[in-house]
Amino acid sequence: MGLTINEDKTKFMELPSPTGDYTPFRINGHTFERVSEFKYLGTNINDQNMLKAEINNRIKSPNKCFFGLKKQLRSRLVSRRTKMRLYKTLISPVLPCASETWTLNVDVQRALETFERKVLRTIFGPVQEQGC
Repeated sequence: MGLTINEDKTKFMELPSPTGDYTPFRINGHTFERVSEFKYLGTNINDQNMLKAEINNRIKSPNKCFFGLKKQLRSRLVSRRTKMRLYKTLISPVLPCASETWTLNVDVQRALETFERKVLRTIFGPVQEQGC
């Protein structure tokens, strides 16, 4: 009875020390592999605590949904109401997963708004200015 560790699958991440030294992690003579990033519950965590890679991955996921639906979203046979329903049910909910943990700065906000504008432009077409 007790905790059994799979020595082949177990890895560890150590936050960098000010000196830059890393200590090997050993249990019962087995040295575990050190990693600089890993995926935990669908979220990428890295030793620099940088969210840029995580946010880029979060934007890629709804982008895949968008490209899968691009034919329907561009079709003139599908109403805008149906297109918006597709967007709100299949694309939009994927993006904010784990966003509660993000620090929203200008770059992150710009990336999110750019993606949303791209999808909405596909649904509604380009903006046409009045009076030109």
